[in-house]
Amino acid sequence: MKAMILAAGMGTRLGSLTKERPKALVEIARKPLLALLLEKLRSQEISGVVVNAYHQADQIERFVKEGSYPAGWARVLVEERLLGTGGGVRNAAPLLGGEEPVLVHNVDVLSNLPFRRIAGAHEAASGLATLAVGTRRSDRSLAADEEGYLCGRWGEPPVRSPLGELRRVAYNGIQVLARGAVAALPGEGAFSIIDSCLEWASRRKEVRVFPMDDWYWAEAGTIERLERLKQDLARRAIPIESLAS
Repeated sequence: MKAMILAAGMGTRLGSLTKERPKALVEIARKPLLALLLEKLRSQEISGVVVNAYHQADQIERFVKEGSYPAGWARVLVEERLLGTGGGVRNAAPLLGGEEPVLVHNVDVLSNLPFRRIAGAHEAASGLATLAVGTRRSDRSLAADEEGYLCGRWGEPPVRSPLGELRRVAYNGIQVLARGAVAALPGEGAFSIIDSCLEWASRRKEVRVFPMDDWYWAEAGTIERLERLKQDLARRAIPIESLAS
């Protein structure tokens, strides 16, 4: 399995922390977010990684070049303009190829989820995409049915007829795309990967959800969430080592 790290965002919600550096290089316990994620991907035998970049892209390029990674294992793809999560992944199709599934991971998301668990669930389901989700509240909640199919956005008419009752879930910024799905993402220009998954679901293409409430999950995209994560690490509610292995 290959991986795509979404690191092209401006990081504006982190205020002064991203004025002179990209969000990917904001530090947690003296380690950049990107370093923690790359360490985890390498420890779990990901065959290759593409990191997209835009804001302060030269810093990300230098960081990856100076890292102790196998030659050619991690590559940086600089976007000339922001392409969104879906456009960014599709733009990387020539580097990701179509022979392996692709793990798509937001750079500001940290968890102790073993990637083999979501990869195994994805392979067993044989769908186009499998989204890691939680039951936390979100302004952009999704709706999934009792069989684990993505059916739409919560509070809106379903794009796919549900099997049983709908439940409210939140996307956790981690998903697996099937072999060949990257180049087939529906959307033009800059677009959201979740919108593409909803488009697939509306055409009865299988998009599943993978509940991950049994694992630790944090998103460090705002000052408040970053501080909450630091507090969890300080009191050892979650060991930093488990987020990078």
